[in-house]
Amino acid sequence: MLAEVNSHDWDCVRWLMDSNFDRVYVEVANFKGAKRGVTTNNFYDNAIVSLHFENGGLGSISGVCPCDYGYDARVEVVGEKGIMQIGELKGESVVICTNRDHGLVTPIYRTWPQRFTWAYILEMKHFIECVQTDNKPGVGGEEGRWAVAGVLAGTRSFLENRPVQLPEIFGGKE
Repeated sequence: MLAEVNSHDWDCVRWLMDSNFDRVYVEVANFKGAKRGVTTNNFYDNAIVSLHFENGGLGSISGVCPCDYGYDARVEVVGEKGIMQIGELKGESVVICTNRDHGLVTPIYRTWPQRFTWAYILEMKHFIECVQTDNKPGVGGEEGRWAVAGVLAGTRSFLENRPVQLPEIFGGKE
């Protein structure tokens, strides 16, 4: 899950913090696997990632898969001057009221392709423009390297039940 559901979260936290993370600690749980017939060792369907950044900042990533109530992706950043929240649980800015006993109904995103439709369209548009103009894409291999390092550190963290320093993953080099 850290490599799939949360793959872009690793990039997002680095970008929002304007810093690389240098320590990762992950707790995982398996709430639904047994009921769904999953017998894989170390299977988890919930994860909480705590991050320490080189600039002294703290961050977190949480993941749930399968998330039976829909596709949920949100970010909250708390700083010295205030708070920034990105995303919300309701998926669409539509509110339906047809029955006073059920109250208001707000549709949610059910899948990640539905949630990120415009992100994928804009990502492809940017890539095509880079190819056509011979410009460098805004995101490259370095972001991928850090995402993979985060997944490796996170996996080691929950398997060994301890925080993992990023030099352990990079072999002493960053």
